[in-house]
Amino acid sequence: MIMKKLLITIILLSVCSVYAQTDEKETLKQLNQEVIALYRNQKFDKALKPAQQAVDLSLKIYGEERTETADAYRTLGVMYQETKKYKQSIDSLQRAVGIYQKMSDSKHEELVLAYQILAYSQFLDNRKAESETNYLKAIEVYENKFGKESRESFLATLNLANIYVRLK
Repeated sequence: MIMKKLLITIILLSVCSVYAQTDEKETLKQLNQEVIALYRNQKFDKALKPAQQAVDLSLKIYGEERTETADAYRTLGVMYQETKKYKQSIDSLQRAVGIYQKMSDSKHEELVLAYQILAYSQFLDNRKAESETNYLKAIEVYENKFGKESRESFLATLNLANIYVRLK
């Protein structure tokens, strides 16, 4: 009898956990939609809070090593970049890069994008050498995946060239 009650309790707790996680995923989806809407309306300061909440919730739902969490960090990094909070932007983007690096080869585009956004934040923060290094890493990812002078690496190469022009 006690085992039966214990088993029923465990089942109920599992069901409640699944429903709670479903609600949290819906909340995460709403937070991401709110950030996108605020970004489109150029309300970057207002987008910071839901972007940070999305990171926190993603960490809770998915953990530290998942694409969803890396995406949330990348988005937060962009919001910090847009509000000229480059140190926070760089910190968030470095976390995103660290997660993407651990992913399989299928996440190379996300990794390259994160490297480029990170490099641009570093450039804006006057960290020219670090910026150049991360642009070169973005190019390297594409070259390793698609070969040297691939059309996939063109944009990353162009972004690096633009940085060189600005640096003269």
